[in-house]
Amino acid sequence: MRYGGLNAVTVFGIVVLLCTGGPPFAASGDYDGNGYVNLVDYGFFVDCLAASGGPGRDAGTQECKDAFDNDEDSDVDARDFASFQLAQGLVPTTGDYDDNGYVDLVDYSAFEVCFTTSDGPGGDAGTPECKDAFDNNKDEDVDLADFAAFQLAQGHTPIPLRDVLGNVLIAGVTEPYSPRQTCTGSCHAHDLDSPTGIAGGYHFQEGRTDLDGNIIMGDDYFGDGRPWMQSPARYGRQTTASGLGTQLAPKDNTAESQIDRTTFAWVQDCGGCHAGGGPGEFDRAGERLYGYYEDTELFQFGYERSGLTAGDVVFDGDYANMDVVTGDLSPARWDTTGVSEPDCLLCHRADRTIEGGVDMNHAWRNETLLAGDNLVDDSDDPVPAFLAASTAGQGWFSAPAVAEGLTTLQIDYSQGLSEGSLMTNPASELNLLTSAITATPYDSSCWACHGPGANEDNIGMVWFDDRDVHFRKFNKLNDEDLYNDVPPEKSKVCTHCHAGSLGHNVAKGDSLQMHYRDELDFVGIKTCRSCHLPLFSDGVTPNPDKDPDAPDVPGDGTIQIHFMGFYQGETSGMMYRMSCQACHAPYALGEAYVFCDYTVSPG
Repeated sequence: MRYGGLNAVTVFGIVVLLCTGGPPFAASGDYDGNGYVNLVDYGFFVDCLAASGGPGRDAGTQECKDAFDNDEDSDVDARDFASFQLAQGLVPTTGDYDDNGYVDLVDYSAFEVCFTTSDGPGGDAGTPECKDAFDNNKDEDVDLADFAAFQLAQGHTPIPLRDVLGNVLIAGVTEPYSPRQTCTGSCHAHDLDSPTGIAGGYHFQEGRTDLDGNIIMGDDYFGDGRPWMQSPARYGRQTTASGLGTQLAPKDNTAESQIDRTTFAWVQDCGGCHAGGGPGEFDRAGERLYGYYEDTELFQFGYERSGLTAGDVVFDGDYANMDVVTGDLSPARWDTTGVSEPDCLLCHRADRTIEGGVDMNHAWRNETLLAGDNLVDDSDDPVPAFLAASTAGQGWFSAPAVAEGLTTLQIDYSQGLSEGSLMTNPASELNLLTSAITATPYDSSCWACHGPGANEDNIGMVWFDDRDVHFRKFNKLNDEDLYNDVPPEKSKVCTHCHAGSLGHNVAKGDSLQMHYRDELDFVGIKTCRSCHLPLFSDGVTPNPDKDPDAPDVPGDGTIQIHFMGFYQGETSGMMYRMSCQACHAPYALGEAYVFCDYTVSPG
């Protein structure tokens, strides 16, 4: 149950809150159109609030809606009030009583105490702690007006953007933010290569480590006479990035002729479909490729931490860079590009920019990575492309638009302040608003690498439109209500079957085109049988994963073929030999490869 706020029936103490995120900004708050939001507009807000018909009802007048209906639900309520406060320049209290960066039931309990001990409007708020955390309208008490704002605060508080040293970024700076420093803190443990940490997931490691976090790469990984296979995933085998068939260079080499695509080139050319971390951040000896170390108070290469010099790593697959076009070998300039950190917002950005069906957040990030060590800003100063790719991917730049051969990137956080993904506090510190984050990624986040027009080798069943029955069902396209349809850019269908986990090993299927972490095939994934079977194949044990909306199989006997070879112990019959897809998904909806010769350069 979600109560809209002051114009809703609000009974404090028994309300179950489901609100998450920060305030939206769809309306200006400037009712009289004088270019300034002040007490005059506040008076109009009070009038519009009183005249509103309640959540989902009429906002009173079109003028009220245009000025104050920030969440665009056709009424003016307490959700809109929190946004209106920001429009006035008032910074709402966080609601985070215990100051752990997250507003939860502990803070809710604290609010109850502060509410019951408050003297009422104009009276004492109870304690300074109560006032600091909950007195949102600054009237020296904690009351229902503050509770309306507290509803909006459930979940994350605004997240300070931090640089690679952990310092909070100030409005006006032009250095990239660090995803690792911003999102880890005391909240999300990346744990470097720990399997319990986010960066241990296969989307980050790409075969560099096993599920226990051990580095496992080596020639002939599968032990079947293929020395070029160095890992069980994308990092460590041949790749067709840039239209060239290239092989990842081993870590240790003795001659230039042994080197093809190095780690540096892999991040530059293949990093667009890599979530950062893993090989983009650490070498194959376990050291950070380049970073600041407190014990030396210096920025150092990983090989220096291993006691080596630049002369020792001339042919090192992690610290050399082979130009895959010219064949020229040079040192990898990690000191210029920075490293590619785990990019949380690559998948978890909510309000994504989609242009012509293209996820621009992915495209901006990819173009920045491709620039490598040739990226500069408007003043011709170097920009660390690998580190800055996460910033560019959020659209926090003033120039340029995506164009082939990107060489200039001007980081500009005012873009985020303008479109509502960022805010500043009274100290001018940049904060990521939680309304810009989604816990469950949108399909468009997945499609950028796994969808139509992406890398076909990474795609299973192509079903990203309303031709598929599941896509129609989950996005409410089957019913007669045209107003509840979920548009493609807001679809979150992928994760219905490909469930995530804290370790970020997203449930995966299998691919006929390539082997990729085969030990994880079908682990945790929802299959036809897991959703449709009311009983396990013994015919007795209930299936706890049965989807209540999925038609039962075998069913009521209408479809007799479902009973042939279905139950455990039967060794013949259709269901013993055939998969569900054989009949219900007999062909792919996308184009298939007919012939592809990677020995011939494009054009």
